Amino acid sequence: MKRKFELRAIILGAAAGAMALLAGLTAYSAFEARRHFNDLVWVEHTHAVLDELQEERVQLKNAELGRRSYLARPSRRAREDVERATDEMIKSSDSLQVLTRDNPPQAGRASAIAGGARDIRESLEAPARGGPDAALPRIETATALLRAMEGEERRLLADREARARRTARAVAVALSAEFLLAAGLGAAALWLVMRGLGERERLLAELTSANEELDAFAHTAAHDLRAPLRAIDGYASILESERALPDEARRLLGKVRAKSEGMSRLIEDLLAFSRVKRQTRASEDVDMAALARRAAADASDAEPGRQVKLSIAPLPRVRGDAAMLALVWNNLLSNAYKYTRGRAPARIEIGGAVLPRTSVVYWIKDNGVGFDPRHASKLFKVFSRLHGAEIEGTGVGLALVRRVVERHGGTISAEGSVDGGARFRFVLPSP
Repeated sequence: MKRKFELRAIILGAAAGAMALLAGLTAYSAFEARRHFNDLVWVEHTHAVLDELQEERVQLKNAELGRRSYLARPSRRAREDVERATDEMIKSSDSLQVLTRDNPPQAGRASAIAGGARDIRESLEAPARGGPDAALPRIETATALLRAMEGEERRLLADREARARRTARAVAVALSAEFLLAAGLGAAALWLVMRGLGERERLLAELTSANEELDAFAHTAAHDLRAPLRAIDGYASILESERALPDEARRLLGKVRAKSEGMSRLIEDLLAFSRVKRQTRASEDVDMAALARRAAADASDAEPGRQVKLSIAPLPRVRGDAAMLALVWNNLLSNAYKYTRGRAPARIEIGGAVLPRTSVVYWIKDNGVGFDPRHASKLFKVFSRLHGAEIEGTGVGLALVRRVVERHGGTISAEGSVDGGARFRFVLPSP
């Protein structure tokens, strides 16, 4: 009896140690997961900077070719080509300054490139300003600055990718250890049952407790990124309620809460984005008109008092997953309402039609701020946003829309112009 008690004590002690280790591994994996998420965000950010630098390089080349053409044979068309290219250089430089605001030397180079673009345009008046080669030093300087910026960004990209790989390996190792440890705990529990140690009620209680802990671990592994944000928002809310708080501190706390809410929305969107890929897609008859009306009602409720002229034409039905397709309409209608702020009235039109060769098409059109059609391909990429921070968003919604449409075997595209509204069109297989 004494030996049996000692064996049970040893087993329970080992189990307690394993659970403590499991808790430690869970905390460690959550910490590394947060670090890995941040590393991936910076990797995507660096890719965005490199893409903008490539665009800047193309426009610099266009400006130089147009300048040479104009100086060789002055014409209105050649001059307009140079002006168009330098305008695009200045826009890209402005974007680069925003993207590199965390890196003052890079932001300074971007500002210098914008100055070079203005000098290139002024060089069109070459006879009065130093001859046809007056802009060559500026062009060479801009080229050198672009080369320096690209070199720096590629160095940062290599460092950030290496760091992301390290944190990914750390997360994988931690999760593997947690799995093995959890499997070991389950095996130990089964061995205890087979050996007949303990009373049935106690064994059932221990197994129930172990299952609850494993469920809690699974929930933590999937959603732990949201917990710190809730804490930050809660603490900020408590501080904000203090009457003696200075106005500047209250303003800063408001910013903290706004950033926390934005990050929470981003995490929710990323989780939804991930679930769409993993979950099984249902196949059912879907009333697309009902989904569109429900999404429009939700968007209207979120912004009461808006003057919005909404028209929904009859929409063909389709076979698919109603929950997934609801995400499509929710995101598209939410964007339409968001980007038509300031329009009085805002106009949103929704339509659909049956196409030949067993497919159906749906579209949503608005009179909002629109977008530059040259960047339409960037709309559906994760974290890719064509508008600044003045319009809230996470950069995930349209990527989620594309994933849902593609999971249904369809395609999606966008048309628009700056300050001329936008039109989104997606095609799905017909029932």
